[in-house]
Amino acid sequence: MLLHGALLGGCETPRSDAQPYRGSDITRSAKFELDETQLSARSEGPTLTIIRLPIWRRAMQPLAGTAKVGLWTLDDQLVAESSIDFQLSDWRADLEVPLIFNADAAGGQDRGELSRYVVSYEINSGTATIMGRRSLYSITAQWQLRVVGSETVAVGSDTRFRAVLSDGHDQSPIEGATIQAYLGARLVASALSDDQGLAFLDVRGLPEEVGTQPLRFVAEGPEGAAEVETPVQLERRRKTLITTDKPIYKPGQTVHVRTLTLEQPSLLPTANTDITLEVADAKGNLLFRQTQQTDAFGVAAMTLPLATELNQGQWEIRARLGDWTAVKTIRVETYSLPKFTVETRFDAAYYHPGETAHLSFSSSYFFGKPVAGGLLRVSPTQVDVSRQELQAIEVALDEEGLARVDLPVPSFFSSPQVETGQAVLELLLELTDGTGHSELSSATIRVGVNDLIVSAAPIAAVVPGAVNTLLVTTTDTLGLPVEASGKILFGGNTIDFVTGPTGVARVDIDTPQAAGWLSYTVNVQDALGHRTSRAFSTVIPSGPSLSVRTDRAFAHVGETVIVGLVGREMPGGLEGARIHLDLFRDGRTVANRDVLLDRQGEAELELVLDDEMGGLLSLEAYSDELQGPRSQAAMFVERDRNLLVDLHAERASYRPGEDARIEVQVTNVDGAPVVAAVGVSIVDEAVFALQDVRPGVERLTFELAEQLMNAPGAGAWSAESLLSERDDANREAAAAVLLTQVDVPRGSVDVDNYGKAAQAARERSAVATARELTRVIQWLQELGVRQDGARTFAHQIMLLPDLYDPWGQPYAIENVPDAGWGEQVRLTSPGLDERLGSGDDLSFVLSEAQF
Repeated sequence: MLLHGALLGGCETPRSDAQPYRGSDITRSAKFELDETQLSARSEGPTLTIIRLPIWRRAMQPLAGTAKVGLWTLDDQLVAESSIDFQLSDWRADLEVPLIFNADAAGGQDRGELSRYVVSYEINSGTATIMGRRSLYSITAQWQLRVVGSETVAVGSDTRFRAVLSDGHDQSPIEGATIQAYLGARLVASALSDDQGLAFLDVRGLPEEVGTQPLRFVAEGPEGAAEVETPVQLERRRKTLITTDKPIYKPGQTVHVRTLTLEQPSLLPTANTDITLEVADAKGNLLFRQTQQTDAFGVAAMTLPLATELNQGQWEIRARLGDWTAVKTIRVETYSLPKFTVETRFDAAYYHPGETAHLSFSSSYFFGKPVAGGLLRVSPTQVDVSRQELQAIEVALDEEGLARVDLPVPSFFSSPQVETGQAVLELLLELTDGTGHSELSSATIRVGVNDLIVSAAPIAAVVPGAVNTLLVTTTDTLGLPVEASGKILFGGNTIDFVTGPTGVARVDIDTPQAAGWLSYTVNVQDALGHRTSRAFSTVIPSGPSLSVRTDRAFAHVGETVIVGLVGREMPGGLEGARIHLDLFRDGRTVANRDVLLDRQGEAELELVLDDEMGGLLSLEAYSDELQGPRSQAAMFVERDRNLLVDLHAERASYRPGEDARIEVQVTNVDGAPVVAAVGVSIVDEAVFALQDVRPGVERLTFELAEQLMNAPGAGAWSAESLLSERDDANREAAAAVLLTQVDVPRGSVDVDNYGKAAQAARERSAVATARELTRVIQWLQELGVRQDGARTFAHQIMLLPDLYDPWGQPYAIENVPDAGWGEQVRLTSPGLDERLGSGDDLSFVLSEAQF
């Protein structure tokens, strides 16, 4: 029953001598009671606020009486007051008392300003009275709108935002509300909230202009509204790869330049688009600029004849396309192509300090003849804290161009790099043939003391009292994988594991419930009998926690991965706790899922990987109940768009000046022919003895995220191995190791319309509570000594009259351990929501020594 009464005297001018009620809330009498948790306020226009007082009749006979409401500032100034007469015949009724005051002056739409006010109520029926106080902020109903998504969006692509709509009073979900996204005045997405208050907005039709745009989200329905705004950065994501026919040029030669530009993240060609190519010499002088259009494959090309007189050194080739610039350096200098090369072979992959390295050398001219009788000088340098040149060795090559050298490895290295196999001996090799022509080359000897190195770390955020997974790796001194068996020892438990040929193992470990440190020791041994042991520690967090992990770090598009979620100490309980899972690639939302935890606080879902998820995929899990960073996992998803290029020459060899015919065939992974643009460089192989050029650079440039490209992996676990390896087990190992070493970009938009208001409310609550603290201190100072019967300092404080916070709630009082200041007491206010243990509690400590 909704009951309005007659307004007594309207809203009169506030009395200057009015004093607020300062006692404890009295919500129950012999005749009726009030449920203060259901007390609420709503605005109806800029000057009218309705205070709803839900009461229950306890007496058998109908009631009549008066309900009075006042609005006060936190410093006890009366702003408005009003009262109504009521009659109550039903068992329950909502008394609605109108208050007229300038809501706009009180903050209008800024809910945080409502924390400046306290509502007092007094309901009388004969001799029965109930009275109390509540914060206007805490009883004013308002929808809470939270929006999660990506902060940056590629121009021309779509993106998705997750919206969560709930009642700001009790966090219950709002169903059936319309949630719309606006870019300026233009509607770009719309959806209805479901029974969980969730809506997914697929934002399409974003402008082509690069820059920051305000994206406004509006939720509307019959019973409320909410709005939040966030900036979105529109970026034109392109990558341009510049290649040249060779890495080094002589004055007077011609540089052949080719560029390939692809859109990100689609990897489609940037076709029919202006691109400007520039060339600057070694002194930075701009020598060449040409603007042309890319073709249908995103390719542009140019030739640059070099003058015979020029500035030699490092030259820059730049490709400018809109606001994107790519740069490549080449060497321009007078050089002679080497006539022969020296190949070095070692009898071991690495050496211990004090051992002897047995080295084998072979040399031949590029036309195939051995450099017989050549004189080879080997000059070693120990690279340690400083560089130290060691004794050089000279040896003559035999008739087949072969020689052997036994090189003592220094017995002492002071650098800690020797522990991880990073200490080196640099070899400068100078070979002089029978004509007196010399060529210089180099080689490196790795030195280390450990034949087996083990490392271990959690693959995801650690959850207390749950099974967590460790990633264990075993390598040799060079960092290459070593198959090993091992044991993990912790808390009296032992777990056996094998890393296998990939040198990587996932090991599940039962983590203690108590917060603190999880300490464990890993013992491993390889097939050669090498052993090592190492101790590790990781933090077990306290309080609520959530972790997301995948069963694999590498997978192909079209495959299914298992995503696991583990939570502990969720505020609303474990069973049925709703976890949001958002998937991001290149900062763009590509999918959203929701899952409920079981009674053990765990959940699994099967995720089918589609083409939108190809590349570096970030998975972020969070709950509306938890504060703090979202839990994150990552994996690399292969799109299987590879092309196979087959080059076939009609003859095995040609004479100088002859024409050569080369057949090129391009197919996909299924063997079907593909129309493609193919770049072919034909140069003297001696050029590549001066500077190495690796194939496959296109895939590295366009398919790997910068985070993976810059990861400190090596060998079988390098970023390059993610693309070049054929064995998926090796790619899985590489992805698992690399992803523990990089920071994967997160979806960075997480905004709601309550954050600013809640902060303002907390600040005002602190000020009001500090004012109460001043009153307590003044009373204790006036008292001076303990009253009779005040057995402790805490008991003395409890005798303080009107010991209530600004919202009528008693302070929680507890003793604090003596820290040398005498007896101390902590007073805690339940805060605006009047619930102890919630996030807005306010505490302060008093010491007896102060008085």
